[in-house]
Amino acid sequence: MVSFSNRNRYRLQNALLLKAHMTLTVLTGDIAKSTTLSPDQFDAALRALADAFADISGWGAPAKMSKHRGDGWQIASEAPNEAFRMALVIRAHLRSISPAIDTRLAISTGSGTLPEAIETTSDATFVLSGQCLDQMKDPIRMSYANGGPLQAVALMIDHISSSWTETQAKTILPFLRSLTPPTQKQVADLFGVSRQSVGKTLDAAAYHLLLEVLHTLEEETVYA
Repeated sequence: MVSFSNRNRYRLQNALLLKAHMTLTVLTGDIAKSTTLSPDQFDAALRALADAFADISGWGAPAKMSKHRGDGWQIASEAPNEAFRMALVIRAHLRSISPAIDTRLAISTGSGTLPEAIETTSDATFVLSGQCLDQMKDPIRMSYANGGPLQAVALMIDHISSSWTETQAKTILPFLRSLTPPTQKQVADLFGVSRQSVGKTLDAAAYHLLLEVLHTLEEETVYA
């Protein structure tokens, strides 16, 4: 029988080995139902994507963004453990404008470093993310291209975040966009509401559940 200490040692060794190989995350997406948006809404969606990328690139890891096919976009980062936080930050930025503004997105993780031009690369991680987006069917708007148990996580996160109201998205965004989140009082002061109001909105947005999921994914190296 393997002892508890040995199991932990094996787990750590496997995590370090996986971390050495899974060094890149790619998110490929397009603005959902973009043809139904007004020009102002479409422009606001593009600005929201740029704002989301600004948050992501501020986390310290190298990151790049490209836009393509009119309503298409792609973000790549050398921070695979933060892939699902990236997805939630992107959705929160968009839905904080209006619940009518959203994106489909496909997440993939793999080995490698950021190419010079992500819009023209044929790296396998980029291709996998793009293929996953092409194969995505309604009502799903978020998927993990590598499959496995993390696809279940993607579907759960998609289900929760796709029901965020504008107020819920605006409230949860400050807590997601920073790796050292503010206090509820700080966010309450920012929006001119009570701390209790912030707490109730976070509960309705399932923030605490999502936070536990993100902490598990970010503290453990579970991507495959």
